[in-house]
Amino acid sequence: MKIFQWMNKHIIPRKFEKIRIGNNKDGGYVLPNKCIDESDLCVSFGLGNNITYEKDLLNRNKKVIGYDIALTVRHKWARKMKLDTYEKFANIPEVQQSNKIILKIDTEGSEWNFFETMDMQHFGEKISCFAFELHLHMNPKKTPLSVMEKMLDTHYVAHVHGNNYSNCRELVPVALEITLANKKYFDNPPIDIQKYPIKNLDYANKPGRIELDLPWLHSIKLL
Repeated sequence: MKIFQWMNKHIIPRKFEKIRIGNNKDGGYVLPNKCIDESDLCVSFGLGNNITYEKDLLNRNKKVIGYDIALTVRHKWARKMKLDTYEKFANIPEVQQSNKIILKIDTEGSEWNFFETMDMQHFGEKISCFAFELHLHMNPKKTPLSVMEKMLDTHYVAHVHGNNYSNCRELVPVALEITLANKKYFDNPPIDIQKYPIKNLDYANKPGRIELDLPWLHSIKLL
């Protein structure tokens, strides 16, 4: 039960005022309001065909740039690039010019190498909010979950949701949507004891299929 135990220790959301960005199914992410309000750039990796998240941010007058290795959307803010190292992200000109960045990654497993190559000083200074889909079943190098712990030194867990397109391993959804918020913008928010998934905020990625439980949060009131 190593996966469950790690989640039980580390993926405990704090309480934030949050909003859903994107549609009410696969492609939407939950972000803290403050991070959206103060951001000066939104970077999205893994566009696919669903760009409701990016369009929502654009409609909120946010600067957006998006990337995909197999680009199918045609917009001036969309570009073709494979995300395989943190350095590639850090070297994007817009990233170098920005200081409050919302970063989103849904890249079907390449997030593991991104985690491994992180420049933590850069991450802590630049990334106000990080939303990503963690693929436990797409980890060819078997990178340990502990590679993510360094991010939790600078960021709180703001939200977590299980993607019901996939199943569970050790009672944990193998595809998890996780949002992190930079600690320097928040004053030690309390642990969030409400029930997850959160009604009217979380929605099933695959409509009509039952939502996946997050059982390590059941004992959260005891912390």
